[in-house]
Amino acid sequence: MKTISVIVPVYNTKKELPRCIESICKQTYKDLEIICIDDGSSDGSGQILEEFQAKDNRIQVIHKENGGESSARNTGLKMSAGEYIAFCDCDDWIDPDMYEVLAGELERERIDMAASGWYKETDSSSQEIKNEQPVSKQIFGRDELLRYLYRRDSYRGFAYMWDKLYRREILKDKKGNWILFREDLRLGGDVLYLAEIALNVKRAKYVDRSFYHYYQRTESGCHTRDVNKLHDWLKAYELVLQRFGEEQVDD
Repeated sequence: MKTISVIVPVYNTKKELPRCIESICKQTYKDLEIICIDDGSSDGSGQILEEFQAKDNRIQVIHKENGGESSARNTGLKMSAGEYIAFCDCDDWIDPDMYEVLAGELERERIDMAASGWYKETDSSSQEIKNEQPVSKQIFGRDELLRYLYRRDSYRGFAYMWDKLYRREILKDKKGNWILFREDLRLGGDVLYLAEIALNVKRAKYVDRSFYHYYQRTESGCHTRDVNKLHDWLKAYELVLQRFGEEQVDD
């Protein structure tokens, strides 16, 4: 059984954090390395992580000065030792068999990435996000993956990085160095990062089930009204288009 490194950036989510960490610890796939990066929390989230670590030796806790989500994820990547890599946000949660199912696909099909669906959660509702168009049930390559990722109106269930499991090698560049998140982007770092690693994918598969629960808080980064942060989001997409041009990706 191969180890999965689950990278969890944590910042001031004391209320939601226990649900998140418990859902990872209760995975039916047991060979996990759970890397929690406390990114300068001031609400007691760091103490909650310490309490979980005392109960489960698979959990590693790193406390650092606040540097943003991308900085925290980079810290986790550099520490990770697993053959497979997963990301989970600290206010979300996952179904118990998520990693067992996705790791089974990576192992059985010898693929680089296994993707799945997700739920949008609020305090008052739960909605499974569906793809408007069918996704191939077969193994597919880079160009088809990119079509699924960026035709978002047609493939709404496909476009994020946390509902996937990755083979470690595709998160590295041609020289064998980690592909890291851009820490100068306050929003959109995950947009650019997913594009970068998708360019490395030769074989991928979609599991037509939803495992990941994306909890939408009104105060979360993606709901910001900060114009400068929103400009960073646009810049991230500009950088994606630039990278696709460099790699001669079909329009």
